[in-house]
Amino acid sequence: TSLKNLGVEYLDSLLLHSPLRSLEKTIEAWRCFEEAVDEGLVRFIGLSNCSDLPTLQCIYAAARHKPRFLQNRFYADTGYDAEIRDFCVENGVVYQAFWTLTANPHILRSSPVSRAASRLEASPAQIWYRYLLEKGMMVLTGTSSQAHMEEDVDVLTIDFSREDFDAIDNEVAKYTL
Repeated sequence: TSLKNLGVEYLDSLLLHSPLRSLEKTIEAWRCFEEAVDEGLVRFIGLSNCSDLPTLQCIYAAARHKPRFLQNRFYADTGYDAEIRDFCVENGVVYQAFWTLTANPHILRSSPVSRAASRLEASPAQIWYRYLLEKGMMVLTGTSSQAHMEEDVDVLTIDFSREDFDAIDNEVAKYTL
């Protein structure tokens, strides 16, 4: 089995990559995930690429084992998933943001981010990541550079002020639907 090939007894998490072509098929797939949880093969299940709040709400309502996390691309075209993130907070679902740098060059170049980066001796990417963490998101990053990985971890040591947060929040609000 795949677990044996991985050398583990269970998976910490299993992710449904995206809703399927119909809600019925999506719920059917979710039921299979729930069976894996019931059998002790998986601890937590979640969903990715679900930018439609009614679809997420239906999956959540139908689920015996609720989604523990939602991984979505975080960018202006979806209004930064404001309503979806609110739903996640209200229901204890961890919102995991990806594509946070590539999709947001306008934010990384913005005055509030640049000012905070200069004042705190940090990169714009670090300031953006810190802001996202302060907003309650889990930021998913990917790099093959050890230096970038260390920068990403150092985000936790940045002394981010309320003024920094509010200025960036106002900048993001310009792009939120």
